[in-house]
Amino acid sequence: MDQKTGEKTFFRRLRLMQSNLGGRILLLITLLFLVVFILVSGIMYVVQYRLASRSLSIERRSLCAEASEVVGNACAYLRGIVDYFSTESKIEALLLQNNTDAEKHAQEILSMYRLQGYVLSIILYNTDGEPVQFMTIDDSRDPLPQTNNPAFRSLMRHRQTYVWQYSADHSQVLFYQDNSPKVTVWRVIRNGNNSTILGAIAVSIDSRRLLNYEVAYTSSYRRNFIVLDGDSGAVISNYTGLTLPDQACAAIIQAASLNDDGSIRQPLEGHNRDILYRRISGTPLITVYIPQNSAWYGFGFSAVIAVISFVFLFAAALPVFFYINKYLTKPLERLTHEMELFSHGDYSASFPTASGDTIGNLGNAFNHMVQENRKLVDETYGAQLRAREAELSLLQSQINPHFIYNLINSIEWTALRHGEKEIANTAYSLGQVLRISLNQGNPLISVDRECELIRYYLELQKARYGDRLDYELDCSEDAGSCMIPKLILQPIVENCVVHGSEESIEALTIHITIRLEDDALAIDIEDDGVGIPPETLALLPDRYVSPSEKYGSSGFAIRNIYDRLMLTYGEGRFTFEIHSEQYLGTVVNLILPMRPPTKEGSNDNSADRG
Repeated sequence: MDQKTGEKTFFRRLRLMQSNLGGRILLLITLLFLVVFILVSGIMYVVQYRLASRSLSIERRSLCAEASEVVGNACAYLRGIVDYFSTESKIEALLLQNNTDAEKHAQEILSMYRLQGYVLSIILYNTDGEPVQFMTIDDSRDPLPQTNNPAFRSLMRHRQTYVWQYSADHSQVLFYQDNSPKVTVWRVIRNGNNSTILGAIAVSIDSRRLLNYEVAYTSSYRRNFIVLDGDSGAVISNYTGLTLPDQACAAIIQAASLNDDGSIRQPLEGHNRDILYRRISGTPLITVYIPQNSAWYGFGFSAVIAVISFVFLFAAALPVFFYINKYLTKPLERLTHEMELFSHGDYSASFPTASGDTIGNLGNAFNHMVQENRKLVDETYGAQLRAREAELSLLQSQINPHFIYNLINSIEWTALRHGEKEIANTAYSLGQVLRISLNQGNPLISVDRECELIRYYLELQKARYGDRLDYELDCSEDAGSCMIPKLILQPIVENCVVHGSEESIEALTIHITIRLEDDALAIDIEDDGVGIPPETLALLPDRYVSPSEKYGSSGFAIRNIYDRLMLTYGEGRFTFEIHSEQYLGTVVNLILPMRPPTKEGSNDNSADRG
């Protein structure tokens, strides 16, 4: 029987097993348990529905009150800010224009709120509605005069102490370039001596952050809240993903005018929904809560009873499960396990067959298929693999690094004999770079040796760039004996030279600092080159694949260095950060765990020059 015939037999018997074995029995038992579970749950749901509905109503009102408290605290915070500014002497001096330092002091106060990052903007106006000073954190700009603003006019006519106003983004209510929807509270600023009006202040927050005051509102029902402006009827914050029709908004506002706290029922997206509301005291804002569908809220207690019934039924059916597990499930699991081993290349997988039933016959077919595949691998794939290994060994034997190293030394001495000292120095540096890079196959290298490699490499580059390249290498004495993975720092320095000087006619300076800090090795490599493009920097150091890597270059990329650090130290045990600004330079920061000094390089053929 060939391989294809064995596979056909295997799958044919698998289909027979599915139709003839106890799968139908197991399916029938499962369906029976499911029907009982649903039946008991349905009965208990009907029984508990009214109690659950009452409890749910209390919970909903509590949630609405909780959200309203959060929004109310945010509004109280805004009122506190305008109260503070309305009595601040430095702000009064700014509006009176009788203090040369008033502008500076006012800006300092405004900067304090900018740092807090919650207040979106603060604007000071004179009595003509012209902006005097402002602060914003969302890059809105060019505050507009507010002479014709109803809120400003209401303040100037002494109608209200606080005036609330909502403005959508890009509506040009407060700024010519307005980038965020705002809830704003206005208050007049009076002269502390004679109570005359000096101007007004408008403090705004992003209306989308009304439920994020102090700490983020983390309730699982947060997505069901809407905040309405009772004056304009506009939806100023919507966490539901639903669209609240104008008709529903008008009904809520009308109900809130009669009762600050309550609920109404309105059609919403084709369904009648209960809508709870609560007015925020002292403001026109109304918190609206749209609950989820309550059809399954009575299920919790019913599910407990259903689970108990399910457990009793399961205990009664244990003998059936035991029989199915012993004579059907376990053999099938063993066969599946052996199949998985075989699919991952383990050709020693086999299924012990001691019976002549369907599973036993299926196991025999599997064993035969494994034997046929093992024979096929031995005859074809194994031969190809051995041929490939021989070819690879031949290619590797064609290059002898020590031969190249000795050849470079010969070039160096020949250049010295002919008086070509510059060529000799270049050859010497190249030879030392090759010698240190070999490192007798040791994956680790001392910091002193890596620094030596960097110096020789940079001397080679100085021979190329001349005065356009300069460097400083500062390695503390106690860090020199630490061991690090080989060729970690030199490729980074190479990137500084190769990429840092691109498109630049200015001189390039590289600073390398290595020191010990708190039992760790701290390494900083900095250049003043052209920097790294933002789209590339965002992927460094672990996700960027350079074109050279795509096309098989032998050079080391940043991602290669990151992967080797992960293999050496493990995730989270080292720091590899890259900071760069285009045309200003790049800084690479490495923090590596200390490794004890080891003997390395004892057999180096150090060709020190006499």
